[in-house]
Amino acid sequence: MKKAYTYINLLLIVLLASCGVSKDFAQDYAPESSGITYQQFYDDLSPYGNWVSYQDYGYVWVPYEAGFRPYYNNGHWIYTNYGWTWVSGYNWGWAPFHYGRWFYDNSYGWMWAPGYEWAPAWVSWRGGGDYYGWAPLGPGMDFNINIGSRLPYNYWSFVPHRYINSPRINNYYINRERNVTIINNTTIINNSNFTKDRRVFATGPSVTEVEKNTREKIRAARIVQKNRPGNTDVSGSTVAIYKPDVKERPSQNDQVKPRKIENLNDVKMRRESVDAQKNGVVTKPVTPSENSTPPVNRKLNTNPVLKERLDAVAEKNNQTQETQRTVPSQKQRLNERQDIIREKNNNIRQNENNQNNNNREPAVINNQPPIRTLRQPPNNNQKPDNITPPVNRPPVKANQENTIQRRDIPQENYRPENKMPVNQTPIIRNPNPVNSQQERKETFQRNRD
Repeated sequence: MKKAYTYINLLLIVLLASCGVSKDFAQDYAPESSGITYQQFYDDLSPYGNWVSYQDYGYVWVPYEAGFRPYYNNGHWIYTNYGWTWVSGYNWGWAPFHYGRWFYDNSYGWMWAPGYEWAPAWVSWRGGGDYYGWAPLGPGMDFNINIGSRLPYNYWSFVPHRYINSPRINNYYINRERNVTIINNTTIINNSNFTKDRRVFATGPSVTEVEKNTREKIRAARIVQKNRPGNTDVSGSTVAIYKPDVKERPSQNDQVKPRKIENLNDVKMRRESVDAQKNGVVTKPVTPSENSTPPVNRKLNTNPVLKERLDAVAEKNNQTQETQRTVPSQKQRLNERQDIIREKNNNIRQNENNQNNNNREPAVINNQPPIRTLRQPPNNNQKPDNITPPVNRPPVKANQENTIQRRDIPQENYRPENKMPVNQTPIIRNPNPVNSQQERKETFQRNRD
């Protein structure tokens, strides 16, 4: 009888000790938190991104962070009793990395569609050679070999296999330009498990293989339920994650909808503006359209780490706008040279027109024709107006008796010859040429007599 009481007392002591666990951690056998709806996704993720309406997927979430990639930024892998689990450093990482699916749009970047089922990570795995790789599954996808082989090459992230369990895995990512070569030398890892609704998810590389590649002993950590959303806490051999059940069919009175829905065009313009700033191109600030809601105030963020990163990104963008300028392209430089040549030709043409205008006749005034001056032969007996006689010296008058006018010279080129003596007969040359020597003698004798 005493032994029975002793066993009962020991059992009570164990039960009391188990009740002393921290509120943020619970045991595996403890029931998970009460079910939630999509409304909690909408409310908890609004301070960190935009909710938009996208085609057939309904409301999807676009994170604010520039250059974001799922299962790539601010996180690492850890092996748990569910398989390889993504441990995120984001305050909102409990939802987008364990529920729903990620997909990529060229205009808007990575976007997340909510889902009901929890998994350690909704990804597909590859392995071979010296690398392990993973890629996010799209909406409606469960893990299988066919889907994993059809994922785009830029979805994949690769690391050397010895760093797969490193908490600083972001230091060992392989450049995506090598993805095609690595994919051709790796195969899909078909290790998998099932959710409560029998959905298949990939568990990743086997522990035995990873231990052989890393030469380290790997012990599976135990995932426990966290009672409130927030960061994933790793403490020793336990991983505390907030993973509530999601109600697929909320009550009729529930209005499940994001409180602020952004316009897709505004999201696209913001993304293009950020990409332009990263490339050194200064752009004008984006103004939201009339049909869109105002942007979310990022000061609502309560995570000091994320807030510090957002402030650093904003400061870097401001410095980029102040210091860098747009680099002209080859086409712009060619257009500038053509403008300079065109302006130079216009100046030359303008100068020619001005010169021609100066040589033109005077314009007609009062409908009268312009005065035309005819060119007349000079008058030898008339003195020019612009020549004045010298001082104290009478003007010299030409003697018509001693002046010979040559009729064979044009009147306009006529010049009076020097004055000859009175007693000397002037010699008049025959303007007609003499063809023979005899004729020249006769002419000379005739002139002499």
